[in-house]
Amino acid sequence: MLDPWDGEEVLAQARSLGAKLVGVYNTHQHHDHVRGNAVLSGHGVPIWASWPADWGEWEEWASPGHTAEHRVLFHAAGPWLFSGDTVFQAGVGNCKHGGDPATLHRTLQGWLGRLPEDTVVLPGHDYLRRNLEFAAHVGSGPAVSARLGALPPGPTEELPPLSWGEEKVLNPFLRAISLARDVGDGEMTFIKLRRLRDDW
Repeated sequence: MLDPWDGEEVLAQARSLGAKLVGVYNTHQHHDHVRGNAVLSGHGVPIWASWPADWGEWEEWASPGHTAEHRVLFHAAGPWLFSGDTVFQAGVGNCKHGGDPATLHRTLQGWLGRLPEDTVVLPGHDYLRRNLEFAAHVGSGPAVSARLGALPPGPTEELPPLSWGEEKVLNPFLRAISLARDVGDGEMTFIKLRRLRDDW
């Protein structure tokens, strides 16, 4: 189980599916990602301090920035990335509660050459509409306007997630990194964007 919000709901879903919960993995320690731990632990589900090295073909990556201890899970065969609060659809996590935007910039800069374009990005929250609205506000190009215009009314959490290649086109924070003339310029633009998004 990854980042459980409601432990009782997780247990009920597991019972309905006839599934056994073998462990809980948290991408970071913010309350909304560990809230269900106590209930699950009370029912005998272990809380993993890190991803078990012998459990599947998942890779655990340190991804500091949103918080200092944040980590994500990557599976090359998918490829899939459970990004927690590091990357959202068309956005990135804030750094207001134990994070640092310069560190987050370095984390994502490292991902640009590491993640395959077809990696499915599975974030911890859905802010797609609001993030696309922000991207349009800061002038991220016609692809953003087209994607925003194509969204159906109402919630967006049931829509298919974006790929890493789509993120590089739609996400203004990734564009700030990839279009920068040098690392320092990219970092400065990234930090300005993050501060602007905090108050937007």
